[in-house]
Amino acid sequence: CHPDMLVIGGDTAETSERVRTFFQMLETSFVVTDVSSAEMTKHAINSYLATCISFANELAGICDLVGADSLKVIEALRLDARVSSNAPLRPGSGFSGGTLARDVKVLLHLGDAYNDPLLQLKGVWDRNQQQGTIAVRRLRQIFPSLSGKTISVLGLTYKPGTSTLRRSASLEVIDQLVLAGASVRAFDPKADPEELKEKRNFVVCDSVEDAVYQSNALIIATPWAEFKDIDYQGLSRLMSDKVIVDAHNFLDPTTLGGYGFLYLGVGRGTLVKEGSEK
Repeated sequence: CHPDMLVIGGDTAETSERVRTFFQMLETSFVVTDVSSAEMTKHAINSYLATCISFANELAGICDLVGADSLKVIEALRLDARVSSNAPLRPGSGFSGGTLARDVKVLLHLGDAYNDPLLQLKGVWDRNQQQGTIAVRRLRQIFPSLSGKTISVLGLTYKPGTSTLRRSASLEVIDQLVLAGASVRAFDPKADPEELKEKRNFVVCDSVEDAVYQSNALIIATPWAEFKDIDYQGLSRLMSDKVIVDAHNFLDPTTLGGYGFLYLGVGRGTLVKEGSEK
């Protein structure tokens, strides 16, 4: 275990010192403070990370409009020592799950409770809510109507490496597609079968090939590493329309273009005129 730092919040100096002694074998920096400040530190860190993600998505939107590649812009940003190479500047579908969203909401609630609204974090939250519709908005750039279309969704868990569907952005995307009149076929390598039983508005498939068969478009909703190794050239022969929406800029546009796919990422400067049926 090599944490960046350990924040110790205690009611008394004696309590804090005992905790510090217990963890002294860790080679890290210690911040010793009161309980309230320690709790606020957790909220602040996660809210800052959420701010980075929403900033990246805000940047991605304007890059698409002007024809710039936000990934190259972010590559340069990370080389600036004031930004950091580890900054979570990743354009995509926004932050999901419970951790970041929970802490942003805690601070927003505190601001309202003390009559001091946190305007920047409100913008972070609003941007993230809008970003949750990016995959469907990309599809609407291609198809005038999604009614009657079959859409494949790869990835159902809220992030790679977990089996849980709770607070999954992928499920929200599916709800949007179904509301628009589309049929959805989905695959996930490790989604909890018990949780899947509760989902009734889409077809759960046993393989990627089954999920994409005769579909009009494919959405990469959760960036599982194994999705990079898919035979996309083979998949292109199974689909009715060769359209891929990559909600995490996970795949290589040039390779997919060589297989005949229309690739739509986030912030890649390849905005398509809305309603231009392929």
